[in-house]
Amino acid sequence: MSIHHALLAAIPITINLATCVLCAASGDWLAFALILLGVISCGTSCFVIGSARLDFLAGVKEPSPGTPPADGLLLMRNDVVIIRGAEKDVNPITKGKFVLRMNGGPEYRRIGLCSLLLLAQFLLQLLFIPQATTFGQIMFISSVAASWTYNSFLSSLEPEKIQLKILWKALDNPRLLKFGLKNRAAQAVFACLVLGDGPQRPSVDFKPKKVLQRFISNDTRVWNVWRDKVTEQLENNEEEKSFNLSSKDLEGFAVHERALLESLLRSAYDAYIGYQEWVHQIRNNSYISEKQVPRPDFFVQSRV
Repeated sequence: MSIHHALLAAIPITINLATCVLCAASGDWLAFALILLGVISCGTSCFVIGSARLDFLAGVKEPSPGTPPADGLLLMRNDVVIIRGAEKDVNPITKGKFVLRMNGGPEYRRIGLCSLLLLAQFLLQLLFIPQATTFGQIMFISSVAASWTYNSFLSSLEPEKIQLKILWKALDNPRLLKFGLKNRAAQAVFACLVLGDGPQRPSVDFKPKKVLQRFISNDTRVWNVWRDKVTEQLENNEEEKSFNLSSKDLEGFAVHERALLESLLRSAYDAYIGYQEWVHQIRNNSYISEKQVPRPDFFVQSRV
């Protein structure tokens, strides 16, 4: 917990203790006891639950010798995460899990005792707070409002950021390269180039057509021709790639279909050019200062 969070936690604690003192000063010992009961029960429960520690477990044993690289993809609605590395480095991301470590397992009796304590607090306050004075009731409502506001703040914290921080620490702060492409077709081609380890050194076991099909599953004539053309270029060993179709290849297509196909192939070529510009940094995963690539439809940024 940061100093900022600790200072915020001090606010409801101070308000609750102040209401206790004011109730005692006014002679309303019933309200004083009920507020103090809430402070003790909630404080004890928070201390017990807060003693737990959130950890990240890789959950995977050391892979067998000779295991090939575990390169792969994580597909999202708008983004694509390409993971490259040995299986022992990739497994924590694909098979790891978060665990909450707490002493006293597997019964966790302290959790049960805290639950009983909170239940008793609720029943006693529900039964006896109407018997307190008007001033005591106002102080009680003030303490409840302060605690409720702080609990609302805690529930608003994004758990994904906390988990990401723990994951990054467990992975020893890996280096990232982030590229922006204008559409899904360009993303698919760029991912194939990265996973295939370059346009001039395609892997024997890598099947780019399956990746393209996974990215874009449209089963129309335009998309099928596009996938066939892109796969043909990705699988050959020529230094220069050509994503242009001959007039014979375009026979039978309507005007709007030709325009769409030419646009998709142009996106594939843009992704290829962009990959060529950054291929050495991608292979070496070296640091690249954030900058804008000259092409308007392609940008790169890095994170260390």
